[in-house]
Amino acid sequence: MCTSFRLIAEDSTVVVGRTMEYPSLLDAELVVIPRGFAMHSHAPGDEVGHRWTATYGAIGVDAFPKADAETGRYTWTDGVNEAGVYVGLLYHPGFCEYGTSDGVPPERLMTAAHFAAFVLTTCATAGEARAALEELTFWPWHPPGLRVPMLCHFAIHDAAGASVVVEWDAGEMRVLDNPLGVLTNAPGFDWHMTNLRNYVNLHATDVHSVEIGGVKLKPLGVGSGMRGLPGDSTPPARFIRAVAYTSAAEHQPDGAAAENMALHVVNNFDIPEGLIVESLDPPIEGQTTWSSITNLAERSYSIRMQRDHTFRKVRLAELDLEADGLRTIPLPAAQPFPALDLPS
Repeated sequence: MCTSFRLIAEDSTVVVGRTMEYPSLLDAELVVIPRGFAMHSHAPGDEVGHRWTATYGAIGVDAFPKADAETGRYTWTDGVNEAGVYVGLLYHPGFCEYGTSDGVPPERLMTAAHFAAFVLTTCATAGEARAALEELTFWPWHPPGLRVPMLCHFAIHDAAGASVVVEWDAGEMRVLDNPLGVLTNAPGFDWHMTNLRNYVNLHATDVHSVEIGGVKLKPLGVGSGMRGLPGDSTPPARFIRAVAYTSAAEHQPDGAAAENMALHVVNNFDIPEGLIVESLDPPIEGQTTWSSITNLAERSYSIRMQRDHTFRKVRLAELDLEADGLRTIPLPAAQPFPALDLPS
């Protein structure tokens, strides 16, 4: 369960918001990858898969460090690079089917665990990402310490406003244009786009009163134009809501205002503990563990934790992207509500 969306300000600044849902924090940390850092993915039989060197510095959330001890510091759920590219991993169970590794040279093999870090350290646009990914084969590798299978699809956005979705269907990778900039989970992206046609009656303007048999009927308060907007937490419902909120949201003049608008949108997808219990043995609770807001013009990444309700921002321009190795930054711990400064 994750929700990702895009806003574009009047000055063309692209801002991306997302929520991350999982049963726990997974020992997650922010990780900074410097330029020139050598990286690799995996191939079957404990072989090394595709190798690459970071062209661009990047920052992202390393969510699975203990699940993959060797390369866990760059098994990212989302992040941004210094060229203004954002990548987000979203769970895609029941529909994700990677290709086979049979007959593919190890140097062309990559796992979904390294998708985000690979794109962010090698690509400056969504178009470059599309071309780079065509040279690789993604195979069904599962991190040994991760309970949930790594069945994913990905959102890619760039600073020029281009947006694509990357999915795997029956062993084939598909790269789909995403004109609305929204992505949730299963089913596939094209199904969600078709499902939007079930909600063409929704609009931000309240409906007019009607008269039936001489009786004038008025809406019961404001918001009647969006009556019928699905309110549950299933991926199809969240996709419809995300499109409704982002399309109806007033255009903001610049990146700072768009970030503030993204905060209001992301609040509508915050899932508290206890609301969702997955039917597994033992049961797993779904909950929003963190949310992020990324400004692609500013090259900044802001994160808010489940028990720290203030977004904390990191700007790539303020980081050492020529460092010798990875830098980890602990995610904010639980914080009480800040006190309101009272006049003396």
